[in-house]
Amino acid sequence: LAALGTHERSAGAGARARMGLAGLVSLAAASALLTVEPDAAIPGMVLVIAALLCLLPLALAATLALTGRLARLFVSPVPHVARMELSAGHTRAMAIAATGAMAVFGSVAIQGARHDLLAGLRTAARETSAAAQVWVAPTGSYNLLMTAPFAPREQARLRRVPGVRTIGLYRGGLLDYGQRRVLVIAPPLTASGLLPAGQLSGAGALQAEGRVRGGGWLVMSRSLAEEHRLRVGQAVTLPTPDPTPMRIAALSTNIGWEPGSIVMSSPSYAHAWGGTDASAYAIQLAPGVTPSDGARELRQALAASGQTALSVQTAEERSASQEALDDRALASLTQIATLIPIFAVLAMAAAIGAMVWQRRPRLAKLKLEGIARAQLWRTILLESLLLLGAGCATGTLFGLYAQRLADRALAHTINFPIANSLNLPSALASLGLVIATALAILALPGYLATGVPAGVALQE
Repeated sequence: LAALGTHERSAGAGARARMGLAGLVSLAAASALLTVEPDAAIPGMVLVIAALLCLLPLALAATLALTGRLARLFVSPVPHVARMELSAGHTRAMAIAATGAMAVFGSVAIQGARHDLLAGLRTAARETSAAAQVWVAPTGSYNLLMTAPFAPREQARLRRVPGVRTIGLYRGGLLDYGQRRVLVIAPPLTASGLLPAGQLSGAGALQAEGRVRGGGWLVMSRSLAEEHRLRVGQAVTLPTPDPTPMRIAALSTNIGWEPGSIVMSSPSYAHAWGGTDASAYAIQLAPGVTPSDGARELRQALAASGQTALSVQTAEERSASQEALDDRALASLTQIATLIPIFAVLAMAAAIGAMVWQRRPRLAKLKLEGIARAQLWRTILLESLLLLGAGCATGTLFGLYAQRLADRALAHTINFPIANSLNLPSALASLGLVIATALAILALPGYLATGVPAGVALQE
């Protein structure tokens, strides 16, 4: 028996080594694939999942080995029995650990990518809103992006409002460019920051802003430029009502508009569109005047003139409106990331519960050998904890890695603004929640299973 056990352990170690090597190869292949071709997000994720499943036996074996070493420090038979029982049912244990690993992997990857995408979109909203301290634009939720044109007849009246230092005409709209409906942003020259500097790729943000302010230059989304084979410094003629050749000063993210965006100065927009209509008044306040006070004065001035078609927002309020829209747009990702661990917890609890219930004759035999019911119950809980811990911890690590790959795919393929981060608190929360919930569900079935009479072991 000793020789047979040694042979089986040697064969098992060899198989785990081969699977571990295959897992490392899959992980390296996924990294290389997404580095060379960011569009290959789905094949890359498949390779990451394959690596997770190949490396999971090593994680479980390491957990059992560590448990065996720590068990020597305790007089209680609980850790010894738990380790032996898991080693005896290795295939079933692997299936349960893989279920937990996949659940946490999906939850961590989706939640992490959503967190980084939402943070990037919020940064873009704040940067575009910061072009003015107060915004006055046509009323209506349809005009959240400020693309509805109007004749700027109230400019002189608003300039006389106490606290207003400068008032510029913001222009913006949607432009059909190739197969895309592109968002065009054109802040006035009075804007404190004409370009959203955090959205520009590469260096030279100050030089790009100077060129755009001077006219005849624009900033284009990188994905849009790549589609039309354009580069920085190259001339481009947009299909505007009055086609005007302009040069590309820099490349940027899509600033939250998936088809792509273009940023130019307000005078350049007026020239290219051949009109004087505005999309919003971009107002800078005098020193010492807070945005809330300035917005209140502007609302009173518009109400006194009977103007109800225009609404007033501070830069912070406008940014909050855009952030709320982003939250609603990404709500489905949150729901998916929440449902994955819920179903996985139920699946793991059912699988472990069935495994424990089928082992009642074995539990009865352990009772005959003198192990008390309370010790058997703690053994079942420890087995479950080891399975869930090994599987879910491995899934968490791979989920964090998959988050980085998803961020790269979103940034390079769709060109969204991404705030790269290691969302460790959320990942640890998902890990702890899955383990704690599964153990809580298993506690009662495990206790009932340990109530099997010891005489059941004598029936065979």
